[in-house]
Amino acid sequence: MNPLEMKPAKPHQPLIRPDFGSIRSYPRWFALCCFALIWLALAPTVLADDWVYTTRPGDTLWGISKDYLKGPNYWPRLQKYNNIDNAKQMPPGTRISAPLEWLKSPPAPAQAVKVVGPVSITLAGDDTSSALTDGMSLPAGSVIETGAGASVTLGFADGSTLLLQEHSQLILDSFSAFRDTGMVDTRMRLQKGRVDTKVIPFKAPGGRYEITTPAAVAAVRGTQFRVSAEQDKAVMRSEVIRGEVAVEGAGVTQTLSGGFGTLAEAGKAPLPPRKLLSAPMLANLPQQLKQVPVIFDWQALEGAVRYRAQLANDANFESLLHDSLFSTPQATWPNLEDGDYVLRVRAVDELGLEGFDASHSFNLATRLSAPYATIPPDGMSQIAGPPPTFQWRTVNGAMAYRFQLAKQINFGAPLIDVVVEGTEYTPEVEFEPGRYYWRLATRNSRGTESDPGPGRGFNIILPR
Repeated sequence: MNPLEMKPAKPHQPLIRPDFGSIRSYPRWFALCCFALIWLALAPTVLADDWVYTTRPGDTLWGISKDYLKGPNYWPRLQKYNNIDNAKQMPPGTRISAPLEWLKSPPAPAQAVKVVGPVSITLAGDDTSSALTDGMSLPAGSVIETGAGASVTLGFADGSTLLLQEHSQLILDSFSAFRDTGMVDTRMRLQKGRVDTKVIPFKAPGGRYEITTPAAVAAVRGTQFRVSAEQDKAVMRSEVIRGEVAVEGAGVTQTLSGGFGTLAEAGKAPLPPRKLLSAPMLANLPQQLKQVPVIFDWQALEGAVRYRAQLANDANFESLLHDSLFSTPQATWPNLEDGDYVLRVRAVDELGLEGFDASHSFNLATRLSAPYATIPPDGMSQIAGPPPTFQWRTVNGAMAYRFQLAKQINFGAPLIDVVVEGTEYTPEVEFEPGRYYWRLATRNSRGTESDPGPGRGFNIILPR
């Protein structure tokens, strides 16, 4: 049983006009009018959306009122509203309705945490869409659509999150959490596209988190899982990373534990649970890159026919920047901006089920250049004594500079290797007579360095 659900308001019936020109119609319409008057007298006074609770063993109207309504004294109203003759004899599974304004705390809506690219929202009862932006509230009935390269992370009042990826359409049937009770009711329809979810375990009995597609329904209780719905045919894929998900289709339910997935087609039972592919090995990928295109290679996995590679600016992937499928164990992006990134890769099997994630953090810095050295001039000779002062020009984006000094032009064994915050440096040692070389590199705020500039030579000579 699902103890909590939102019951939609009853649709308005079309107005039927009687044929008053026919005397035969009078008895029929008189009876219909009497029936309507009786229905209005017995119907609840509130016709808006109701909160619906399905009772469990031991539930009482007093206890339900105490836990979920504004006070235990609401139990007589609850009894009258539901036409319950004997409140002491409520079998488990009884559906109890209550107006939303009776609740102890109002349902909390979801929120758009991070929006990337073109994402639109259409509110319930509205025919026009508008751009979705960070921080917007998402009431029930909203329709969210993502364009090419777009994504949005949705946050719920209980701390659960959902990442809606590009070319997706999601309808928010019921998006609510009751803060004081901890009860959660989250139901959505994924018409097409992909979602990646992290569901917080329910703190109160009767919670619900469901994602429905044209092919099947996935219902969970505290887990991390993915769901995809194909646009052109009614096919749903579900992959469970941890926890448990029940996938129901054609009257058959398959229970998936962490590490398993299934495929469901409309009108057919979901396939038996299938083990997900393991995470690719990314340990040997470079952490600092200085040129584009960005290319990553990893070892092929047995059973993989494709690989999904994603890029984000954060480890939680709240802002999905790129999402691509590759037929070989290699990912490439030609036009990335400089910055910090997190790469996420998973293998895809022949059913299209995607396996466990592997992640790798890296920094891209293609626009850092070495400083232009000014003093001492290349080839200068200086009499032994106080050390020379080295100077160079400022580089945009530089937080510091790396200074190296050596006796070999290849800088194999530098005598000095320090990081300097300014554009001037004077060593605290005296130089012996001989030939010396120095060079510089630029360091940005992330600690990434440019390639070092060319070595410049100078001589220290004895006085004549």
